[in-house]
Amino acid sequence: MLKSIQSISNIFYNDFNKIIANIVKSFYNGVMRHLSSLILELESLPKGNVYKKNISGKEYFYHQYSENGKMVTKLVNKSDLDELLKNIVRRQSIEKMLRDSNPNKQQTISLSENARHLTGSVMHKDEEVARFINDELVYIDENRSPFLIKRTHSLSNWLMSRVIDNTRVNSRLLKKAFNINESKEEMIPLYAHAASISDRYWFKPKQSKLKYKDVIFENDIYSEISLEGSMLIYPNKPKASPELTTIGSFEKGWKYINNEWWLYKVGNTNEIFSELLAYEISMMLLIPSATYEYDEPYIRTLNFAEHQDYESLQSYLGDDSSYSFVFSKLKELGDYYAKAYLRLIFCDVLVNNVDRHNENIGFLRDERTGKIVSLAPNFDNNLALISRTTDLVLDPSNDGFMNHFIKEISKNEEMMKMYKELDIPIINENIIEMCISRVPVKVDNIDRIKQYLLNRYNYLISKLK
Repeated sequence: MLKSIQSISNIFYNDFNKIIANIVKSFYNGVMRHLSSLILELESLPKGNVYKKNISGKEYFYHQYSENGKMVTKLVNKSDLDELLKNIVRRQSIEKMLRDSNPNKQQTISLSENARHLTGSVMHKDEEVARFINDELVYIDENRSPFLIKRTHSLSNWLMSRVIDNTRVNSRLLKKAFNINESKEEMIPLYAHAASISDRYWFKPKQSKLKYKDVIFENDIYSEISLEGSMLIYPNKPKASPELTTIGSFEKGWKYINNEWWLYKVGNTNEIFSELLAYEISMMLLIPSATYEYDEPYIRTLNFAEHQDYESLQSYLGDDSSYSFVFSKLKELGDYYAKAYLRLIFCDVLVNNVDRHNENIGFLRDERTGKIVSLAPNFDNNLALISRTTDLVLDPSNDGFMNHFIKEISKNEEMMKMYKELDIPIINENIIEMCISRVPVKVDNIDRIKQYLLNRYNYLISKLK
């Protein structure tokens, strides 16, 4: 009897603790959402103050504020004065609330003068691979330097290739969390030493004593800001975050789980389903692919460059992503690279991934020698299949993307010859059903999706015999 009472007591105690924990969590999330909404509102409100001048017996009102380090003064129409004053008071009120809510409000990461003048060294771990004075290249290790620096000799171009996308709402919140207010976007990666999860490069300002062990990322505490805009309680001393050097237009964030970095991405049901199914189809076509998993409500992918350096095709070639141009440049590196590329774009057309560009295809480089060792695995297919429309056209002969691909392959003798050597695996209805069964996200119109993929595969095979 005593044991029964004790058992009931334990159950009640555990349930009570869970209830309290859920209440605390709900309250905390509510507070964080409120803080996030305040920061977003802040961006739409006017800065500065209003002052009055008497000129020849008449009153004039001026709005004065700082913009990009310069003082701006504008005459205010009297009809707009009340609204402007109200919004300035609202801004000041929000700024005070945010200051009071941040226990570490005085803490910030600052840049040295040499960093701001782009004077220092691009490092690979603790070895210098390029040196700049005022953004002018004065030394380069041709074998191991980043491709973009080899191609453009510009540090600022390289930094811009690593800057978080400013169109992402949560990127602006992240910069608020770091108290970053930069007019030059290329400065933003320097708040994370221009380091990235996907390679070992970083920037060391002249006279800095930093070592690679000092700049590698040790935490994922800012991931929730990047993913959902949830403002965290900041650490006593701000830590450099990989979020500042993660590119792309979708909200995303890095999480460190069991000693591995995973990139989490926000998406709707159709986008997540499409990415996961494209991953399964890619594997069936024997295309090396980044690992994708569903971790509700996000999709996540394992860092595929843990022991190598990832470099985008854009860094190597520039913006021209036409099939013939990319194929010809990869063939110069060797048939292996050209064939891997043909497999990849075949898969793109099959799953209708029209978003393949030079930023989401690239190379893996040996981190010791800098040599290219392979194309990077297939990644970033969240705009394929039903991500943009569920009204799938079952007749592929009417698809402009499909016919453009077939035309480009057919008119290029080298591409056509190499395509015929690929030995594309068979994709049939059973294989498509198996791929769909592995996707844990459920959507409507599965039969139409199956028929859509089967028709596209058969059409591709028949047209490229």
